[in-house]
Amino acid sequence: MRDLSKQGPLEKAAGDCLNKTLVIKQLDACCEASIQECVNSLPDRRVDVLVNNAGVGMIGPLECQSISAMQELFDTNFFGLVRLVKELLPDMKRQQSGHIVVMSSVMGIQGLLFNDVYSASKFAVEGFCESLAVQAMKFNIK
Repeated sequence: MRDLSKQGPLEKAAGDCLNKTLVIKQLDACCEASIQECVNSLPDRRVDVLVNNAGVGMIGPLECQSISAMQELFDTNFFGLVRLVKELLPDMKRQQSGHIVVMSSVMGIQGLLFNDVYSASKFAVEGFCESLAVQAMKFNIK
């Protein structure tokens, strides 16, 4: 998780799984160094299930959104996912197994009023994942 100061509720929900089948690590999907540090801290860099759920929203008329805010949204919603997959996919290929779970949005299939940029980021996620799935299948990655 990006902010470890918010781990209390997750630890409570994890119960007996905490530090057995669930380990909480710090990771910022917008920072390659943070991703590498987190992955390198794992035994053998092994990740069996990658869950990509980082995301931010943006709602309002396009002319009210700044380009920098749009870039930040894409940096999290699309490039955050790409950074994580790029870091872990070679390891999953080597181990010939793994699962990549992506939290997207119905707005990656159909746009919605005043959600232009958010929808665009989710369309990008959908296209990336559809293409990636074809490659990953050859390495027993679901």
